[in-house]
Amino acid sequence: MRAVEGIEPDVYISDPATGGCSDLFNAVYELVLQMIARYFAFGHETPEQRQVLASAAVGLMFQAIKPLGLMLARLPVGPDHPGVTAGANFQLPYRASFLLPHRRSAWLRFAERLDELAAFAARLQPPAGGDVVAAVSEALGRTASGLTVHIEAV
Repeated sequence: MRAVEGIEPDVYISDPATGGCSDLFNAVYELVLQMIARYFAFGHETPEQRQVLASAAVGLMFQAIKPLGLMLARLPVGPDHPGVTAGANFQLPYRASFLLPHRRSAWLRFAERLDELAAFAARLQPPAGGDVVAAVSEALGRTASGLTVHIEAV
């Protein structure tokens, strides 16, 4: 749907539903990378919290990244390219540091972003794969809840 810094694609996604699914895929991908970076940075997480973080990241790979990627491989690019499907592009919106320095704020951001993405997914109306997007939305919400119970109260 848009160029990446320094890269101009040959084909842009023009189908709005496919574009929304692609944006969801890329947003979840970015968040998973941030969670993995947090896991390997050996922040101030307890062993239990590190396990929760690892389980959340791996769970999102199977419950969001994989199904969305498979679905995108079947969704149309748009009317300018009949018969052409989109596929997952693993696009990151910008170059940024993935590591948030403070554990509590990082986990709050993860949970809040998961909730935002779950709500975004629930509003998507792809012509095919609505059940996939609904399942992804539910998985994102469950993952947010799973992280939230491990965030310390202030």
